Amino acid sequence: MFKTGICVAMFVSILEFATCLSDDNKLRIQSTFVSAGEKCVTEHPITEEDITAFKERRFPESTGAACFSACVLTQIGLLDDKGAISATTALEKAKTVFDSDEELKVVEEFLTTCAKDGESDGENRCDKVKQIFKCFVDNSEKFGF
Repeated sequence: MFKTGICVAMFVSILEFATCLSDDNKLRIQSTFVSAGEKCVTEHPITEEDITAFKERRFPESTGAACFSACVLTQIGLLDDKGAISATTALEKAKTVFDSDEELKVVEEFLTTCAKDGESDGENRCDKVKQIFKCFVDNSEKFGF
């Protein structure tokens, strides 16, 4: 249950835009996050404080949370192995969830806006995901999420 709670908290904090999705699509996305999280939490444990931070749309300060997040986002295809947003893969996955071209265009613009936050070569993938998360939260209202 703890593992599931971790992933649901992260899911909620990152995918606030899910309110525009059908219940079936929300469940499919949630299932993807939970499955990835169960694989990642063993290697990158996080605390209850980390979960609380995710629920509050704050990125936790712990290294474990950063590496857990990078692992989950890599597992679901949002990040590449260097910690940069893999826009092509993410858009392909988005096409299985979003029905309209207009929604996909907004998702693409959103991903493009935040992709630069994972591009620097100097940081490790765990550090990069903090910046990507911040970009997602900072820009969610701008894109109607």
